[in-house]
Amino acid sequence: MGGWASGWLIDPAARAVTVLMLGANSYQELGTFSGDQVIESSEIAGLTLKVNQLFEVGL
Repeated sequence: MGGWASGWLIDPAARAVTVLMLGANSYQELGTFSGDQVIESSEIAGLTLKVNQLFEVGL
């Protein structure tokens, strides 16, 4: 995941997003989100979206 402290794993089949955050030595799963649940980026200020918005644009 390069120099980023967090990452999103997008699962189109499940229409879900798993959010990861860099811990001391590895990435830790913060949770899996779907539907109208909101994800807020810890890397990009002001970036929040509902998971279903990702799939509306064809991801």
